[in-house]
Amino acid sequence: AALTAANATDTVLVQPGTYTENIIWPETNGIKLISAGDSSNTIIDGGGNTSVITIDLSSTTIDSNTIIDGFKITNGFASLKGGGIQLDSVSNMLIKNTLVENNSSSFYGGGVSCFYSSPTIKSSSIKNNNSNLGAGIYFSNSSNVIINLTTINSNNATKGGGVYADESPVNFYDSNINNNIVMIPA
Repeated sequence: AALTAANATDTVLVQPGTYTENIIWPETNGIKLISAGDSSNTIIDGGGNTSVITIDLSSTTIDSNTIIDGFKITNGFASLKGGGIQLDSVSNMLIKNTLVENNSSSFYGGGVSCFYSSPTIKSSSIKNNNSNLGAGIYFSNSSNVIINLTTINSNNATKGGGVYADESPVNFYDSNINNNIVMIPA
């Protein structure tokens, strides 16, 4: 409700706790969703219903003033893309100090899916997510993506256990991508 009511450049400060919900990001530029705690104690739980956070802004431009900071994003399930975070047509937003863990998608990006999006992901971890393509992160037609991740450790993809990039230049800096599993169909 706070995100829906927020105006451009507002900060929504979330107290530590577990919040079971599925967020549809409003078409408002510059909103900052910030935890008053950190990813160990401020949890957004998708309840296994759909993507935990969906940002689909094909008619609005989101700039680098739009921030998600300090959350654990977990227990999301998407029938198509982005079990944890689904980004569609999002440019230059910042995701930092965030743990995206135990999410799944039937096709694209169990942890994070980026279609026509250019996020910066910093000081974050993407762990134990499942999807057909890019269990950790899936990119399609995205550019100028900058990633500084602690860990990508995801599994059960047929392609791209950790990362799958389709026509998407991705720049990784100081990142650790390991212990990912690709399941080869029989």
